[in-house]
Amino acid sequence: MSALRVALVGIGAMGRHHARLLREIDGLELVAIVDRGGDPYGVAGGLEVLEEVDDALAVGIDAAVIAVPTAAHEPVGRQFAEAGVHFLVEKPVAETVEGGLRLAAAAAATGVVGAVGHVERFNPAVAALRSELAAGRLGRITRIEARRQSPYPARIRDVGVGKDLSVHDLDLAAWLGGGAWGPISARSLRAAGHPHEDVLVVDGLLGDDVRVQATANWISPVRERLLIVTGELGVLVADTAAGTLGVRAADGRATSPLPVGDAEPLRAELEAFRDAIAGFPSSIATLEEGTAALAAVEAALESARTGRSAVRADATVAG
Repeated sequence: MSALRVALVGIGAMGRHHARLLREIDGLELVAIVDRGGDPYGVAGGLEVLEEVDDALAVGIDAAVIAVPTAAHEPVGRQFAEAGVHFLVEKPVAETVEGGLRLAAAAAATGVVGAVGHVERFNPAVAALRSELAAGRLGRITRIEARRQSPYPARIRDVGVGKDLSVHDLDLAAWLGGGAWGPISARSLRAAGHPHEDVLVVDGLLGDDVRVQATANWISPVRERLLIVTGELGVLVADTAAGTLGVRAADGRATSPLPVGDAEPLRAELEAFRDAIAGFPSSIATLEEGTAALAAVEAALESARTGRSAVRADATVAG
């Protein structure tokens, strides 16, 4: 099969990494780049930097990667969907849940693959953790805890820590724990003069019996990335920054660390997008899953604003 002709929209802090990988991955060919801001990182190579999505469509493309500010995710994604072009959009799926639902409906209407860049699914420690869960290592899952903190990322200005970081962990929780989101409550803190929240602490329920607690903080001098899954037979602890996976039995006994691969997460994500287009099984986050994660974040932010102890976080694909 010939390589998929791919357009990249946005070659900023995230898009530059997509540009490199789209040139390296078998089965993908980068043929068009769109960015009204030019090429600040010098990644265009011999390609002209186009100003409009229509210019990329005129080149003749099969797929697109969208790495633009959040407010543009829905309109750019819908433009590709309506043109019959498969697309992967960086997280969050859209600015609002309603936007995510419209984007999913647009993709469904034309039958294209629409995916969301929840790249943490492809972290080697998370992939190993999911394999252990599938093998029954923990038995029934009862609790999922995520802790994600780091210094403030100056490149993020359009969203708060919830839509930048918490959305990763709430997606992972649903992906690993299964079931639909039930009640969610949260507290937030805006402490560094930013326009959005800097800390978000979420407590939620998946299905009937999986408790999820997720803390995201981007005003910490300490970098921490932990995902802890508790089950009736023990605990798995994935350190996604260090790339390790530890396990303890229910009686507290620790065993040797479990093997973890070394795949580059973004590369693995783009390969999964390619495979989904080809019709193969894939772990790529669907538009529906991305919208459910965004719904959970919006429920948490609403709870933090209103002080209500629980908010429903349901997301159903329209159309």
